[in-house]
Amino acid sequence: MGTICTADFGVGYMGSMINEFHVADSVKGVKVASRVQPQPAAAHINEQEPEVGEVVSLEHLVPRLGEQLVLEGVLSESDLEFALATQGRRAKLGEQVLLGQLLVELDMVSAEELDQATLRQVIQLQQTLKLSNQRLEQRVEERTRQLQNALTMLSELDQLKDDFMSTMSHELRTPLAILCGFAEMIADQSLGPLNSNQDAAMQSVLGSSKKLNQLVEEILLFTEARMGAFPLLVETVSIADLVKTAGQIVKTQARSKKIEIVIELPEKAASIKADREKITWVIGEFLENAVKFTQPGGRIWLRVTRAKKLVTVSVSDTGAGIDQERMHTIFEPFRQLENSMTRSSNGVGLGLALAKQIIEAHGSSITVHSTEGHGSQFSFSLVAFE
Repeated sequence: MGTICTADFGVGYMGSMINEFHVADSVKGVKVASRVQPQPAAAHINEQEPEVGEVVSLEHLVPRLGEQLVLEGVLSESDLEFALATQGRRAKLGEQVLLGQLLVELDMVSAEELDQATLRQVIQLQQTLKLSNQRLEQRVEERTRQLQNALTMLSELDQLKDDFMSTMSHELRTPLAILCGFAEMIADQSLGPLNSNQDAAMQSVLGSSKKLNQLVEEILLFTEARMGAFPLLVETVSIADLVKTAGQIVKTQARSKKIEIVIELPEKAASIKADREKITWVIGEFLENAVKFTQPGGRIWLRVTRAKKLVTVSVSDTGAGIDQERMHTIFEPFRQLENSMTRSSNGVGLGLALAKQIIEAHGSSITVHSTEGHGSQFSFSLVAFE
């Protein structure tokens, strides 16, 4: 970004040619725009380096014309004070006169001396701007290095987190599978009869172990997707079968809250090319969220529609809806719509993030429509297979 310095000088051969002098130089981050106005002789020169992006006046970089002449011994301080006073009186009468022109007019300096002082000031300005450029470029380079180092560190930490989550999920997977298997056998009384208290306790153990197993599977799938190892077992499947299977997943939860689930399918069932397990999981995730955030006695619609070559699956509810200010965060991993200290629903906030990755892996995207207090609708479309 260029900087522009504008200075008004006096008359004379040099002064008349650069009465409106412009110097442009590529000073990164510094903007200079100043017109030299009548000022006291002992004006202070600010030698402090300006901050990046700070707008500074010309006097931050070079002395003013009057002060320059005094410093060079061309003009005395008393003469300058007199000239400035004269300039001030004329200004009150509406006569605008440049300081350099007035100094020549009062015969305090010659036109040649003024031209030479002006030229020296221009050269000094150019040198100062060049030095300022170099300093600012060094600072920009240093800050760029710092940002690059910080970015590298964040990337390494992110990779460590993914590696840890993947390792943890794999290590927990096997013992959890054994735990769930024996819990089911005991709960089914395959290993012997249970009394009512034991049966209630085992049902609680079984439910908790299944939730933990589901969480581990979600974390494993999520880390695999982030690490680029997200295989899809694509096959031709009936969308009606997937919808019915997903509906069974939340049937018990919905019944416990007296929520009605309405499934609407087209007369002619369509087939799609997709990963049966993963698409069923996504539909189930939409339904589970709908049950979570719908008040008892509410209603959920699971619809399948077809328009030309696209099959659209949508889940809508009469639930709490989503605040528009938080809409952009719902697909972020580990993000909860409820406050972590007050929320009443389960989960760690991976469901929608993983659903997004699954649908995008199928070449589609998730569409969300929601109004706070009036429910939400989540949908995605896949190409129908003839």
